[in-house]
Amino acid sequence: MLSEAIVASLFTTGFVSAGITASFVGSLADRHGRRLACLVFCAAYSLSCLSVVSDVVPVLFIGRALGGLSTTLLYSVFETWMIAEYQSRRLGESDLTLGYMFSQSVTYSGIVAIVAGFVGEAVVSWSGTKTAPFLLAVVCLTCAAGAIRQNWVSQ
Repeated sequence: MLSEAIVASLFTTGFVSAGITASFVGSLADRHGRRLACLVFCAAYSLSCLSVVSDVVPVLFIGRALGGLSTTLLYSVFETWMIAEYQSRRLGESDLTLGYMFSQSVTYSGIVAIVAGFVGEAVVSWSGTKTAPFLLAVVCLTCAAGAIRQNWVSQ
């Protein structure tokens, strides 16, 4: 069992990591491509999820740092990709507005978060361990990375 101070430090590490990486992640994504940045998100968050099965405190801290990086990527590169695709496909010339797309994105993200909560709770009940949802997340992230690699043509 980890001490309260270690748990607090782990919690803080994710936020500090997100704050630090936010200053340069966008420019790296612009330089190396949003597709690659989204694949890095899948890999980094998978490693972050896998770290929860470890009892080694430095591994847990690395996992939280990767989680912070992943959060920054999640809330920046996917949205910039959507804007770039919207513009490159000239969707503004149709009835589809960028505002509507973002509205739908937020709505579906909320629905997915609720469903994920129920699924996570069911997986914990079924498996008897609180780490199982993190392992399931790795499966989902692997599938997402495969879909990005297979279907995402533009950078």
